[in-house]
Amino acid sequence: MKVYQFIHEPDAKPLYRGTLADVKADAKEVATKLRFAIRIHELDVPTDKDSVIALLNNGGPPADLKPTRSWSVTPRGGLAELE
Repeated sequence: MKVYQFIHEPDAKPLYRGTLADVKADAKEVATKLRFAIRIHELDVPTDKDSVIALLNNGGPPADLKPTRSWSVTPRGGLAELE
């Protein structure tokens, strides 16, 4: 299952959303001059029973889960995919 991780500040707890459109709407609510720091990561979260139980017990996705795609936010609120 794909979920999107929204990171506004490096030390802040990330937010998780179900669609890229939801994350983009969150990014547009951030002041223009602060958007450069936003990072958005697409995560492919395993949905087998053991993974879901671990997710619920640990309060978030596994630490070793790597993003499949990542974006930054442009000053106008658009998304720019990172390499």
